[in-house]
Amino acid sequence: MALIDPELLSILACPRCRAAVRPVDSERSLLCAECGAAYLVNDAGVPIMTVDDD
Repeated sequence: MALIDPELLSILACPRCRAAVRPVDSERSLLCAECGAAYLVNDAGVPIMTVDDD
């Protein structure tokens, strides 16, 4: 069973550059196809896609 719901994955976008993201590391994180930003996925399958305002 996939950790991240495929329907959710199809609509997610990187909050930095708005590009598509793809699962990596056995779906424990998401990687942006454009800027390379990585986002963790918690044990419930929820991506943590926050960015710092630095």
